[in-house]
Amino acid sequence: MRIHPITHTCLKVVPYLHLFHFSFFFQWYKVFSSILTFSLFLSFYVFFLKCNNKIWVKRYPIKSKSSAQILKKKKGKISIGSLIFWLRMS
Repeated sequence: MRIHPITHTCLKVVPYLHLFHFSFFFQWYKVFSSILTFSLFLSFYVFFLKCNNKIWVKRYPIKSKSSAQILKKKKGKISIGSLIFWLRMS
């Protein structure tokens, strides 16, 4: 009994299709997991920055909101803290 050539090739290819689909799925799984990990890291980083900003503002409260008044002191010198604040706000 002879097998048709198309059936013969199908029977040869079918076991390898499973491996192909698995490798394809595994590659997409790696890409998806790396994107998910990066987004989680980014969200935690943004959350940390927001918390850090709130703590920083609580430690150094601002009395005036204009940048010229923040940068100037009584003697007209620019302090490092006011310069950092001005750079962060701008």
